[in-house]
Amino acid sequence: EVKIFGAISEYQNKIDRAQEGGATVTLLGEVGFSSIQNLVQWFSSRFSGIFDLSGLWNEKSLPGWLYEFPNDHYSERAEARELATELVSTDQSEGSEFKALPGWVCVISESIDTIRLESFEPEVRRIIIDLRSLIECDGITLRAIYLYIMGCTLEAVINEVNPSQTIVKVTEVTRFRSRGKESWLGVADPCGYLNALVGMANLLGMNLLASKKKFVAFRLAHPYILKGVEDNGNVLSVVAYCGGWQSEPVVKCGYAPLVIGVHQHCSECGRLICSECGFCFKTCLKCVPRQTRFAKHRSNTDDDGDDFEPSASGSDIPGDLPDEYWASLGEPYFPRQ
Repeated sequence: EVKIFGAISEYQNKIDRAQEGGATVTLLGEVGFSSIQNLVQWFSSRFSGIFDLSGLWNEKSLPGWLYEFPNDHYSERAEARELATELVSTDQSEGSEFKALPGWVCVISESIDTIRLESFEPEVRRIIIDLRSLIECDGITLRAIYLYIMGCTLEAVINEVNPSQTIVKVTEVTRFRSRGKESWLGVADPCGYLNALVGMANLLGMNLLASKKKFVAFRLAHPYILKGVEDNGNVLSVVAYCGGWQSEPVVKCGYAPLVIGVHQHCSECGRLICSECGFCFKTCLKCVPRQTRFAKHRSNTDDDGDDFEPSASGSDIPGDLPDEYWASLGEPYFPRQ
């Protein structure tokens, strides 16, 4: 099978490269189509069709969190799993009074008795069982944890429950400190995708519930585009990225993430509007006029230090996002590739 290897660096123009001698490159790992196929099938089964990942694979646009390093990169993982298995086995042999083992130990253990899992509360027990099944499907991978957090968030929204508590429980089961550093089941996450996702998922869940819309399913139409299906059949973009070009200067925008409740929907095409360049969809009648207005506003800076003047009520030209929003996302959610 052909594997795609991923790397990421900050954008640099020719002048930057000449002056600085090249960009710093971060390696992300590799990914193959069969691994993604297996994940799509697993999530379809676990979430009973309410979280459709059919658009996850796109060779021209693979997000950084989809890559993973081969097992050889994790030289101490096998030993850690053996120790976890031994710890769980010793604990089980001591009788009915189980020690309070961390959830992640039970997740990475090679085997575990179902009786041992009864010591956890029902929701945590379900999370542990899910993650163990997910490991059988794709191994201990960044992409599996990432998609599972997203799936649990959207499942809670469909059940009209605040997803923050579920996100906390998944985090408690998967995140721990090792040698003074934070880790998610020991996976390498050089760009901080998982920490960023926690902030993103909380924000998305809160905004979806606040919209008062009844969602019955969600579909990943593209690795960077999540759509929600309402009970009336209406399909709405809830997370997206900007696929347009800035009009001044003429460069690709690529801004992300665009999130429902933070960014407005275009009244013409229904897509989320980019807060950087005003783009929504290339064939939308309102797109070019809006981008022209955005370019004009960029040249009319006010006294608050940003590039936009305050937006009038109902305007489709959003102002800058609040600092709290960026703080919630942590390190880059969608670093440009």
